[in-house]
Amino acid sequence: MGLEIAWCDHRNAFSVPQSPAASQELPESPPPPPVPPAVPTTEPLLSDQVRNIILYQRYLTLDFGVGDPDDLSRMVSIITNQFVIERSVEQALLQDGWSAGSILAQYTSIRGVVHTPQGRLLSPRTYESYVS
Repeated sequence: MGLEIAWCDHRNAFSVPQSPAASQELPESPPPPPVPPAVPTTEPLLSDQVRNIILYQRYLTLDFGVGDPDDLSRMVSIITNQFVIERSVEQALLQDGWSAGSILAQYTSIRGVVHTPQGRLLSPRTYESYVS
């Protein structure tokens, strides 16, 4: 037959905790909900025009011989969503402590990992799912 020994610090070991109704101090109103910290936004590292030109040139190179050249809605959808994704990634890296210089130095490889992980464009639907 096993013997169990329990250790007790003699506080509230056998006494019933005090009822909240017995407490004299009642708060008048609940505390306000915590406020999330403000996320600082910085100026983008590339102007919108430069970013659009780069994304357009990449699109033409990566889509050559693959997609329908007359499908302008596909091109606009992909480039627009890549633009939003790229700006979000840039802001996240800056907030994580990356310096602007290190981001710009590695922009080509970051862009490749984010937009063309298998070496080709993703579908417009995939880019849209990243944005929404």
